[in-house]
Amino acid sequence: MFVSYEEGIFFVAEYIRTRYATAGGAYYRGGTLKAMGSLWASDPQWTQKVCSVAATLRRRAQ
Repeated sequence: MFVSYEEGIFFVAEYIRTRYATAGGAYYRGGTLKAMGSLWASDPQWTQKVCSVAATLRRRAQ
């Protein structure tokens, strides 16, 4: 579907920004990761797990 990983990442990032993190977006519930997860994540630790993955990715990118 995407010609590169980078293209896929930017596509998903834009999708999340416009639909979950921007007031007026279809799934906007406050613009936080916790608000986003409240819509469909059944795991109460989802927010913490996503933050952990993001922190790992950030460390590896440095």
